[in-house]
Formats: sequence, C-alpha cells, structure tokens
Amino acid sequence: MKGEKHVRTGHIGETDDNWDNGFYTNGLIFGFPVNFLIDSGSTASILSIDVYEKLPSNVWCSLVPNKSEIFDVNGNKVFAIGSIILELMLGQEIFSQNFMICNINQDGILGQDFLLKEVRQHDNSSNDEYYDACRNTWGQSFNRIRINRSQTGNQSSATPSGYCIDGWDPDSIRQCQLEDPDMSLIVTYLQEKKNKPDWDQVSKGTSFQKTIWRQWDRLLVPKSHQKTVFKYFHDVPSAGHLGPDKMLSRIQQLFYWPAMKSSITRYCKECDQCAARKSLKRNKAPLGQYLVGEPMERVAIDILGPLPLTKRQNRYVLVLCDCFSKWTEAYAIPDQESLTIARTIVNEFICRFGSPLQLHSDQGRSFEAKLFQDLCDLLKIDKTRSTSQHPQSNGSVERFNRTLLSMLTFYCQNDQRNWDEILPQVMMAYRSSVHASTGQTPNMMMFGRNIFLPMEAVIPRPDGPNESTSPETDKYVNELQDAMSKSHVLARKHLKQNSEYQKRHYDLKAVKRELQVGQAVWLYDASKKKGICHKLTSKWKGPYVVTRKIDDITYLVRRSKKQPGKVYHIDRLLPYQGRNPPTWFSSRKA
Repeated sequence: MKGEKHVRTGHIGETDDNWDNGFYTNGLIFGFPVNFLIDSGSTASILSIDVYEKLPSNVWCSLVPNKSEIFDVNGNKVFAIGSIILELMLGQEIFSQNFMICNINQDGILGQDFLLKEVRQHDNSSNDEYYDACRNTWGQSFNRIRINRSQTGNQSSATPSGYCIDGWDPDSIRQCQLEDPDMSLIVTYLQEKKNKPDWDQVSKGTSFQKTIWRQWDRLLVPKSHQKTVFKYFHDVPSAGHLGPDKMLSRIQQLFYWPAMKSSITRYCKECDQCAARKSLKRNKAPLGQYLVGEPMERVAIDILGPLPLTKRQNRYVLVLCDCFSKWTEAYAIPDQESLTIARTIVNEFICRFGSPLQLHSDQGRSFEAKLFQDLCDLLKIDKTRSTSQHPQSNGSVERFNRTLLSMLTFYCQNDQRNWDEILPQVMMAYRSSVHASTGQTPNMMMFGRNIFLPMEAVIPRPDGPNESTSPETDKYVNELQDAMSKSHVLARKHLKQNSEYQKRHYDLKAVKRELQVGQAVWLYDASKKKGICHKLTSKWKGPYVVTRKIDDITYLVRRSKKQPGKVYHIDRLLPYQGRNPPTWFSSRKA
C-alpha cells in the first residue's frame, strides 16, 4: 500500500537449529526485567504484547497506532498494535528507544535501529561485553542485510542517565543567551561589569542588581535550554521525580534564570508520572443527598460476605434496607449468584412487602447481570447504582453492615459456623430499636405498631377491653391509619433535620469543584491486580475526557476513543495538566 512502511524481522517464526544460539541481554523497562534478543536481521526493535501489558497503564496512552507492516523471516505478516517510545535500561546506561508492540514469542528484540545508532557511538577500545557482542553480530550480517533507513523511522537520541548533560557547549549557550529577549538586560549588565563587584557597590542599588549579584557564579540558562535542565533534574532516575522545592534547591546550585520557581513548579505540575503517583486528596465534594417520603419508595441492597461457611452451607448475607422506614431484612444465602439473589428477593421480600419503586445497589457483578436487569424490568422497578469505588451513595446499607457484624460478633465467638441461626434474632433486636434518623423503630414505621418482645410475655399487662367492648374493624383501621400517618409525618421531620445536620457537618471540609465537558482528567483507581505490587503502582490513571455532566458531583467519563463512557464521582477525578494528552482528544467532538 502506498505510503506504508514495511519492517522485516530476522528471527520471528524461524525454526532452524540456530534458534537457541542467538545473543541475549537483560534490560529493564519501568523496573520490569526484559530478556532481549540481539537481532541484526531485524530492521526494528520489538517488544512483545505480554511485556507491554505489564507496564503501568498510564504509559499506554503514549502508544501510537501502527502504520507499518511487520513481516517475519519467512515473509509472514506479524500482528502489531502500534509503537511507543520507552526508556530502556541496559547496565548503567538508559536509552530512549522506539519499540514496535507485536505478538512475538520473545520478551523483546533489539534490532538494527538500536544497534546502528548505539554501537557506532562507542569506540573500538570499549571492553564492555554487551557492545562487543553487538558489534560482532552486526558486523557479521551487515553484508547480507540491506537496510532502508526510511523503514526504521525517526528515533530519538539516547536518554541521559543524569550524570552529565550532552550537547551543551559555551558557544551555543552564549548565542542563545544573546537571542533570548528575557535575558538581554542581564547579559548587558554582566558584560558591563565583567567581574563581580563588591557588595558595597550594589547594596544601595536596585533589587535586580542585588539578585544578579547573589547568582553571579551560576550559569545563566536561556529559555531554549531550560527544558534540558528540567529533564536532568526531574525526569531521569538520578533526579527521582522529586517535588518543586527539592528540584529548585538542586538547580539553584548551578543555574539561574528569571522566574525559576514558577517555571519549575509548573513543570512538576505538568509531569504525568508525578500526577499519576500522588495520593488521593481528602478535600471531598459537598454531600449529595436523595430524600424519600414513604415506605418502599427506595430500597438499598447489598451483599455482605464472605463469612464462615455454616452447617446449612450459607456464606453470604443479602441485605435490603428501606431508605424511609429503615426497615431492614437480612437473608443468609449460599452464594452471590444473580439467580440466588433474584429468587430470594422475590420469594422472601417482595412477596411480603410488595415491590419497591426503586432498587439501589453498587456495581457488583450479581446486580449488573442480565437476569437481575430483566427482573427489574418485569416488576417495573427503577434500578439505580452507585459510582464505582465510591460506596458512600449506598451509605445506609453499608453502615448497617457494620452494625450487623458487630451484633453477630457477640454471639458467634465460640462457634462462627452458626451465624445464620443467630441472624433472625439480632434482626428482631435491630427493628425493635429506635433509629436515630427517624426517631422511631422500623416496626412502627412499617406496621404502625411495635411488636411484643419475648420479655413482654412474662411481664403482667394491664387488663384490656374484652371482645364485647373491642373496637369495630373499621374504627380500628382508621385509628391505625391515623397512627401510621402521624408516625410518618414525625419521621419525615426527623429525616429532614438529620439530613440537614449531616450535610452541614459533612460540608464543613468539602470543596466545591466543577469540571467542563471535553476537559482531560485523571481517574483515581485503587483496584489491585494479581502479580503487581500495589505499593509500586500509580493510583491515577489516564488522561481521560469528560463527555457529560450528570449532576454537581457525577460525570460521564470516556476512557478511550472506542470505549463508551462510565459515570464517576468527582472525588475520583482531577484535572489533567500534563503536556502529552492523547491524540484522540483533539479529534473528539463534544
């Protein structure tokens, strides 16, 4: 195809006896060990998809879609997903190398693009085993391999290790100093003085003269060279991605330019690696609330467990909590499959209390299954869910789970396999107690009366009316309705007062923020992956883009061009201030 690049690999797919005789070298990419095959027959350096997927996810956004055709030694096309520039560490040297990401059997291949560029930079007196081997391998095959430079692409030079700054010479710096308009005044002053004056001569001068006198022995860095200084004092391993204050103190020992602190602070703020590693801020958004006005208007649902396997083979607790009356049901179940949950809800809850108007849950696999969605559609239940990794929107049932575990602990210490036998009894105690939010018991809110507890059976009760003087049915129903109406009115008052108090107390340390549609953001992701140390991974992923504002605290965020958006709480989102947003951002239509 016209305009496409063709890259040929030397060893992919080769099956002869020389396969195991190649030269290998060990390297590091983002701390992950990679065993590279030195292959002078390959015109491009290649990294396997398996190794690429082990890299931090914030690196994936730098992947450039593949525009080249990759062929193995037999002429068969090799699947490639794109190319990416990564820092490669070999021994004490660090290089910036472009890798094609392909489906290959080896961890990686160092091809001609790396060998020709790096080997020629070392003289023949080098005794390093790695470079000697590279020279020999390249020299033996140079005559039989014809290299088309246009196929290898434009490669960046080797990334410095931080011990020296390459490409700096006095003449080029002096010329850039003269051409920099921000430094013309400083250069003129220095040329006039030539030698550093005594403090007595500048103590009564301007603040500008005093500043120059204090920085006299520092190198004046023009704007064109400042990015190189940032790179050596922040990005490389010997700099350690330290913060702006430490970075400023190190740079000030050697260099000076106007507004150093602001430019260094801005560079650190725009660093993607630093932003991805920072901890989650505790400045939360204002509290969002959902108020209800009658029983069964909104029911929250959750799964508690796993708990110890009981004699009845139960391991989980299905919890349902009416958000108005605070009536709560807890059912012991053997598993958390969607069929088990759906059957329990219908047979045990809906058949006794009726169908709720709204059912709210987290994003658990059981509640997102098609069977559960079909059940809600059949019963005309509005199914809602909380945002991922933000359980606060399901706070009532989450708080009850803590209470339930606390109650079970007192009676299951000797035998933890009988918790499902204790469960109905502790639930009776909970529903008979006054709830702080409503000021009444859940029994009163749901039935209009409190139940008789076992203790009341042994206490003498005053004589009540006999059958002949008992109220008629209609009168009893009216009185019960009046009692429940008064109970609900009082509960609504308590709920409103309690919610206002909670919001006022919560919002004392809240910070109101707003994101714009089309804005690039970081997403906080605390999920753990098997085989990867959680403490050595970046918690902020991205950058992603905001596609829609749902309300003041939730936004629809799109993670890639091909994936649909997901809803996230603003507490997990931060504005992206980096220098390298993905290319698909610019092509996206709001």
